Amino acid sequence: MVEQHLCDSGGNPDDARAAADAASLVPPDRLRSALVLSTLGTMLGAFYFPLAGGNTFNRFLELIDLNNRIGLFMGLPGLAAMTALLGSWLIQRTGYRRAFFFLLAGPPRLLWFAMITVPLWGPESRDGRTAILCLLGLAYWIANSVSSSAWFSWMRDIVPEHYRGRLFSYRNTLVTLVSAIWGLAAGYILEKLGLDLFAFRTVYAIGVAFGIMDIIVYLFVYHPPMRMKDETERGFVSMVKAAVHKDFLKFTGVQALWLFSCSMVALSMWHVQRGIGMEIYSIQVAGFFGTCVWLAFSLLWGRFIDHYGSKAAWSAALVSHAVSPVFYALAPYFGQNMVYLGICFGGIAMSGLTLANTTLLISLSSREDQAMTMAARAFVSGMVVFVSFTITESVLFPGLEKLGGRLGYCPLFKVTVVCTAAALLRAAVFAISLRLPEVEDKPPAGIIVKMFLTTNPLRALYSFGRFLAVKTSETVGNSGYSRLHPSARWQPPAISDADDTPE
Repeated sequence: MVEQHLCDSGGNPDDARAAADAASLVPPDRLRSALVLSTLGTMLGAFYFPLAGGNTFNRFLELIDLNNRIGLFMGLPGLAAMTALLGSWLIQRTGYRRAFFFLLAGPPRLLWFAMITVPLWGPESRDGRTAILCLLGLAYWIANSVSSSAWFSWMRDIVPEHYRGRLFSYRNTLVTLVSAIWGLAAGYILEKLGLDLFAFRTVYAIGVAFGIMDIIVYLFVYHPPMRMKDETERGFVSMVKAAVHKDFLKFTGVQALWLFSCSMVALSMWHVQRGIGMEIYSIQVAGFFGTCVWLAFSLLWGRFIDHYGSKAAWSAALVSHAVSPVFYALAPYFGQNMVYLGICFGGIAMSGLTLANTTLLISLSSREDQAMTMAARAFVSGMVVFVSFTITESVLFPGLEKLGGRLGYCPLFKVTVVCTAAALLRAAVFAISLRLPEVEDKPPAGIIVKMFLTTNPLRALYSFGRFLAVKTSETVGNSGYSRLHPSARWQPPAISDADDTPE
């Protein structure tokens, strides 16, 4: 599918420029195999990704009596991401992007199996186990943060800019589907085997094996040469200054607030699910439901980004994302139905936010500064995520538990307050996002809000949905397009001859 889009430009100037861009980076005879193999590798990794942290590892921590340290381990990826800036500087300085990826993406995945077996060879004390698991986990996440920067830079040079929205939506859809099915199967296997250490070792042995195969596939993915800076521009400070420009800082600041709310909700969501009696398989079933919602909207968000731009998608998705914590706040009082409603709204939002975040970061970085841009973002985001998890678990939860006990509220009162605060924070992030500068030749993000404030909002909603589902196909003619609401009829400005005339 993706390859056909790359070949059929149809005479469109934007498509022609995209084809030229692709040809300049990847030889035409290698482009198809590079896209297919990179997607295949990531699909194999989908059997591993759910086990790298997440609900399965959280349940393992409960098993070894480290339930009150879950937030600490959920914050380790953020702490490790702060080292990505130095790692990306080394990548850009040396040009060994491919070597860094294979060295730091493959072998460290074996550390997860070592962590699962800690009860067999590690100390018996809770503090000792916590220390060993933290050291192993931090080592893995440091390696992962650097290899992720190398991967983003590699993919930026492979994927043509004009098709990034659609390509990443196709890839994310396949990966998420495989990952969700395996996560569901892993939860079922764990409960069938008795939720003991043997059950976890079995599941992690399978997942880590697929994770290694994922890296092996990338041995056959074409790697275009990196565009290196001049020797005078390769200093650490000068490269950071070049990558961290004004528009990037504005988006990163907004994203930091959003990530703070995400960390609050992620930890609260785990505690509320366990608090209302959901076991690992039930939690994975709820996650699978969220994946189905994610899949239903992922392809539409990819089309939306290609037409309206990443910033508009980011702003629109934040509306749904601000609603989801409200349902988690109500779950202690109304049960699992609220969890599923929160997952539904969150899935709709995250499918768009994930794609918009990736394409925005790529759009905000030049090719030679791309690795450092991603690393600078990872540094800020990592610091925010770690601080958020630490504050939530060590400050908010204990304080709210005492307050709830004094007032006679249920033990999950702490989740209600934290999720409500997260919803308010996301609403603030949405308002700020509308004021971000445009980074693409697309209509302003405010048009998404204005569309629902017209004199006939139901017609606007219908027209917008019809545009996403129908207009993007080649079967709709001009007559059908002209009947759409004006907010769904925007097209890129035509390129005139005057624009091509040299000054």
